Amino acid sequence: MKGFNSALGLGLAVGIGLYRVAHCTLDKAIDIVPADRVINAMVALGWYQTTIPSHQHEVKVFNFVSYNDNRVKMIEVNQKLAATWQASEESSKSIIWPSHCIIIGNSPLLYTTMFYILHFVPAIVFSLGEKLTRQKPQVMKFYRKIKHLSQVIAYFSLNEWQFENNNLHSMIDAMSIEDRKRFDASLSNFSWDTMLNGGLHRTIALYMLNESITKEDFRNKMISRVWVHTVLLLIVKTGLIYLILYFVAQLMNIFFFLH
Repeated sequence: MKGFNSALGLGLAVGIGLYRVAHCTLDKAIDIVPADRVINAMVALGWYQTTIPSHQHEVKVFNFVSYNDNRVKMIEVNQKLAATWQASEESSKSIIWPSHCIIIGNSPLLYTTMFYILHFVPAIVFSLGEKLTRQKPQVMKFYRKIKHLSQVIAYFSLNEWQFENNNLHSMIDAMSIEDRKRFDASLSNFSWDTMLNGGLHRTIALYMLNESITKEDFRNKMISRVWVHTVLLLIVKTGLIYLILYFVAQLMNIFFFLH
């Protein structure tokens, strides 16, 4: 799980404050599954294929998906993870800035424009700082990597995918009640809250950053940055409103002048 070479890596980049604009559709279902249920299904499948005579010489595909049995949308995942992290008031040493990400759907041009404005423009400034301090250049390389990864998964993050899992249901139905409890491979009885509200952010920090997040790091590092972040957002929003009102006023002056 280490590094940023997966879709989970983008989530990590958002969490540490480096990824500020995402290319996905929030109202689409995201077909994620809990790994322990997948492993249970793999163990049960070995029994199912070898003990049921009619299945020993058949070639079947067993899809383990959440779309059919326990669908969860991207917006639910996003909101629950963000709410859990904020409520925990925890942070790690690797977190650079408070998490703030703009979601852009089916508009590649807008996404690309915002990506360059919010990522590569600041990256140029940081790269100059790296050269002046004679540090190894990393910031620009990181954003190129993130840009490539976001382009790779965009086709999947902008669409829904539905696969039949009738073979998996047949396997579960063939199991005894005791085996179903021991090797639970069903998603119909799974609660997403147990994963999304159960400290997934701690797991990501532990296995991808090799760090533990603590309340002490939050108090020492993040409280002041949250205030700065809030003030900067207020300044930017105020500036944008001023520019919009200014251009509207200029257009109105031109209109009245022509008439």
